Amino acid sequence: MQIPFFKTATEEPSERAKQANPEIPHLASNKAKALTILTESKCSSSPYLIDSMHRQQTDGWVHGGYIHYIAMEMLPGVTVCDHYDDMERQERGELRKAFKKAWM
Repeated sequence: MQIPFFKTATEEPSERAKQANPEIPHLASNKAKALTILTESKCSSSPYLIDSMHRQQTDGWVHGGYIHYIAMEMLPGVTVCDHYDDMERQERGELRKAFKKAWM
């Protein structure tokens, strides 16, 4: 969801609407693409993408801005991001290889 620029959250909706950008942000777009590829590859180490949707907001913080939904299944276990920095170099390498294999 598009949020207003810093210090503009209390301005009138018509003023915040001038900030609207109907384009999908690259981060959201890349996440949906990555999940699509991993789902099609049947990667067991990432959640399956159920669906994604992008549309312009007609209300909310920035009228006319984007809102992007990604629905994915929950996986059992732990989130890699919470432990990646504490992993040994070899273990991180093995993890990257597993994701690369699923990706390719």
